[in-house]
Amino acid sequence: MSMSSIPSSSQSGKLYGWVERIGNKVPHPFLLFIYL
Repeated sequence: MSMSSIPSSSQSGKLYGWVERIGNKVPHPFLLFIYL
């Protein structure tokens, strides 16, 4: 999937930013498995 296929609308940008912020706060699922 190339970068040109990503829509440049502000709504998708907000959604991507939200997902990125959540992902930065939540540890990697594999690390969670190791901690258990």
